[in-house]
Amino acid sequence: MQLNEANERDGRSRKRVFVVAKGFDVSVPEGFTLRERVLRLESMLRDHFSSCGKVKSVCIPDVRRSFSIKRYAYIDIWGKGAEEKALKLSGREMDGHKLVVTLPLLHMKKTRRRALKTDRYRRSEIMIVRGYDTSLHPRKIMKSALRKHFSSYGEVLEVDLFPNKKSPNSNLKYAYVSIYGEGAKEKALQLSGSDMGGFKLVVEDPYLLKQPEAGGRSSSPDRVWAPSYSAKGFDATVPECCTVLKHVFHLESKLRNHFSSCGKVKSVCIPHAYYSSTIKSHAYIDIWGKGSEEKALQLSGSEMDGHKLVVTLPLRPMTRARRRALKQERSSRSESMIVWGYDTSLPRKIIKRALGKHFSSCGEVLEVDLRPNQAYPKDRNHAYVSIYGEGAKEKALQLGGRVMGGFELEVEKLGPIPRQPGDKPRDNVVVWSPPYSEFMARRNKRKEERNSNKRKENPNPHSNEQKKKRKTSK
Repeated sequence: MQLNEANERDGRSRKRVFVVAKGFDVSVPEGFTLRERVLRLESMLRDHFSSCGKVKSVCIPDVRRSFSIKRYAYIDIWGKGAEEKALKLSGREMDGHKLVVTLPLLHMKKTRRRALKTDRYRRSEIMIVRGYDTSLHPRKIMKSALRKHFSSYGEVLEVDLFPNKKSPNSNLKYAYVSIYGEGAKEKALQLSGSDMGGFKLVVEDPYLLKQPEAGGRSSSPDRVWAPSYSAKGFDATVPECCTVLKHVFHLESKLRNHFSSCGKVKSVCIPHAYYSSTIKSHAYIDIWGKGSEEKALQLSGSEMDGHKLVVTLPLRPMTRARRRALKQERSSRSESMIVWGYDTSLPRKIIKRALGKHFSSCGEVLEVDLRPNQAYPKDRNHAYVSIYGEGAKEKALQLGGRVMGGFELEVEKLGPIPRQPGDKPRDNVVVWSPPYSEFMARRNKRKEERNSNKRKENPNPHSNEQKKKRKTSK
């Protein structure tokens, strides 16, 4: 039996072929986001090449990092004569556009296939599944059964069962299923209550650990990114009894409210406010939403606090280095909070996403750093959350005691914890971790000590100290 399965796998791998399809329409129509259009195109390509064999995967690469759709797609097909059938489709029309089908110029190595899978994994939907038969062994059988059960609703990229080696202390038994495809999330949620081997499955969205409050930010915005805008003309004078930093926060909050009608205002930044004694008279605003560019430019000439704003596109394109510099400026003015009490048995990616959504009502969440990690492997379970915005510290501290996914969170400001005489010791107290520079200094000191010990054990015969010892011994 095992020999037959191995032969089938070998035969299937020989019939596998990668082709490149070009020429499809990459324009994003109204009512579609960039991600929705990409998933729609991949679904159309899957149907177009279904006659060639089993279409294992379709991927338009690097969609997340770019602001336009790539004009080519990689298609993985399994079956007899798949290569000849796929190449014959070159010149056929799909949605009114002629496709050009060729073989890849370079051989599709494992690293390239892994990179394409990573692109699809970033755009996939992760669902939490409970209620299956946990008595089945080995775990490979459960993974295979869940993969087949969800395969009709998209490409199942990964099935992760809990508890496992990384999270052995989890009391609950559940699975995370990563599905990629058009409408994968809605289709997977419809399987909740379906039968699999005599057991009823429960399918949930793991990111909906906390519903957004009234007036808070939306949990599923339309992620159509628009280029950063430059707003000028606001009043940059600092009033009395107000610091530069507080007035900068106040201005950025006003600009966020002023541009809120254009879409989701991702970030507002007045540069160099932390280092200079005066406030710059321009700000960069990052907006996500449908038609945000036209709406934002229409606000040019509108009044804010008695001053007319001038809204333009940046003179130069906002490169990654420039975006990173603006984020570092906001990070230098942000508030860092210590959070613990969350469910540590969940994957780190899920915990980061959940904490980011939980604190999004307090301001812009710049970073979520979970401990322990590679730099600090012996730390206790806690997280550092960097929040940027007006009154971010006070708003974040008010979230202490709130429930997230059935667990009560504890939130404190980063710094020394004030203790009074007679206070009882706390079990969940967070041990302060040194900054990265101090960590590197300690590591370099340990390296020097090891090198000095090696020199003592194996001294250099040509050193001045050894020459003096030889002279004195004579």
